Amino acid sequence: HPPWCPRLDRRPVQTFRLNFIGDLGFDLAINLDDRTQRDVIDHFSRGQAYEHETSLFFMKVLRPGDRVIDVGANAGYFTMLAAFRVGPSGRVLSCEPTPHNAAQVRANARANGYDQIRLEEVAVTDAPGTVVFRHNGATDSNGAIAVTPPSTDGPGTGRFTATADSLDRLAERHGMERVRLLKIDTEGHETAVFRGAERLLREGRVDFIVAELNLPGLTVNGSSQEELRALLLAHGHHAFLLDHDGGLPRLVPPGTAIRQRYTCNILFCRPESLAECWPAVVNAPACTRLEAPARPADQPTALPTAQPGSTA
Repeated sequence: HPPWCPRLDRRPVQTFRLNFIGDLGFDLAINLDDRTQRDVIDHFSRGQAYEHETSLFFMKVLRPGDRVIDVGANAGYFTMLAAFRVGPSGRVLSCEPTPHNAAQVRANARANGYDQIRLEEVAVTDAPGTVVFRHNGATDSNGAIAVTPPSTDGPGTGRFTATADSLDRLAERHGMERVRLLKIDTEGHETAVFRGAERLLREGRVDFIVAELNLPGLTVNGSSQEELRALLLAHGHHAFLLDHDGGLPRLVPPGTAIRQRYTCNILFCRPESLAECWPAVVNAPACTRLEAPARPADQPTALPTAQPGSTA
């Protein structure tokens, strides 16, 4: 372990039970001094799942026996959620290059008896080899492939050399002919990750992709929202906004930019793939019938109007 990357057993790790269906769920050990991992429990304490829309989507689309790939697993929250849903007959490939994060994924899988999880301690990009990986420090387990010089690193950050590989090679190595759900969180390196999944995408072997849309991170990596979406659209995968309540995701047409106040996840898939999970939707307009107040006979009828920021 590099000196800035303390061993798992030296960190204040605590285990939480996360229930999703009644008392059914999984255990997750996290480091409470780590702000990224602590955010998982903060969400549950407020009555929401972590990255709520994404968690609801996992619960909706994953079935027993499915195959899932989790790129950028951190402590393994989404890896464990996927393993919980796909069951012993499924398979979850978890990719995490940071040593102490990978150790947490391994420990969490063992604690839950999830033999369906396979862990790869690699940084996923467009080609095999090695990369310089930057870690945010002892109190923030996030990190990313370094594409800027060390002089740009913030206080407490560190770098190490990580093994790198592509999704096409990883899927082949683990016999994943079909991937139900591919989740990617690489802090703006997503375009390169998709370039390394060209065969998976070209052959239509991925049903659903949930990827972080990190606009500043894409810029740092020399990419953009437009390039990322065009790459996926070329393989038939449109962009959708995940629903806050777990309902049918909302299509974002090509040419319509996604604006956001903070980094969040976006769904990419073929529109027809959603019909399998949402065979029907309810059309429930928000309008109600208003009773008009009594008025003198000579008073003209006023037509409703709408002002900017109001709804008629």
